[in-house]
Amino acid sequence: MNSNQRIATGPTTSEGKSISSKNATKDAIFSKGLLPWEDARELEDLMMGLQKQWGNHASARILMLPIEQAYIEMRRLMMAQKKRIEGVMLSTDIARQFVQEAGFAELSFLYLPHWFFLESGQDEKDYAIFIDRVQEEALKLKANFHDQIVPTIAQKFSNLYQYVMENQPSHASILTVLGQHYRQPTPALNLGALSNKIGEDFKYHLQWATNPKRYEGIIEGIRAQQMIGAMDLEKFHRYLTRTQNAMTKGIQALAQLKETLRLEGERVEQKKLHSNAIEIVEIHAQASNASPFKVSGTV
Repeated sequence: MNSNQRIATGPTTSEGKSISSKNATKDAIFSKGLLPWEDARELEDLMMGLQKQWGNHASARILMLPIEQAYIEMRRLMMAQKKRIEGVMLSTDIARQFVQEAGFAELSFLYLPHWFFLESGQDEKDYAIFIDRVQEEALKLKANFHDQIVPTIAQKFSNLYQYVMENQPSHASILTVLGQHYRQPTPALNLGALSNKIGEDFKYHLQWATNPKRYEGIIEGIRAQQMIGAMDLEKFHRYLTRTQNAMTKGIQALAQLKETLRLEGERVEQKKLHSNAIEIVEIHAQASNASPFKVSGTV
């Protein structure tokens, strides 16, 4: 055996070569040139859907690449717009506008937490409602505390119970946990200390909870103004239109290619049928010439 002969290490069957080629294409298209937040699987699903609709042959795949690129650019534009709006929403100008419309203290805009103004701050806003209920139940239990109410605390003061007993063993008593944490001589004093601590640690949560629908409405109005400003950017519209046109042209090219291939397939099929018909006629003619009963002519 020639020692210089190259030994094949890749797939040898047609199926294996097809899979290998497909994987290589996926690596090239979906793994290179993406930003950290971009999902390669999403782009893969896009391309697989296009191939399912328009075909998996080489010509179609070439036409799909500009569509994929335009889709990536459009998503990046949308993300850039979102980041721009979020950035503006965190500016002191937005906070100043909010405190004026909400009726807060004039300088409080310097201290309001970011989650007031971000769509991603919904968890904190939900927690604000919860922590407000915890404090309300703590003060209510403090004002009405007696020994007979202790067995019903978990049911009647469920938010307070959930807050105090978080990460506590199931056999623990809420009064014991409060006593260990705040070290006051009576349950009522421990509940008062809990309420004070909540007021210190969750000042802005409690402020939000005083009128969450009104505050959210004010912020949504401010956000809408910023969105309109962002969408009016001439450069953004120009880039967005370019990506949309690229995708539209790509789809039109795929549709035209599919129709061309369909017509070519019909032409080939008709040619094949015509060729088969000629062959049948020739076979019959040859069979007729070879018949032993045929009169050969004048002797």
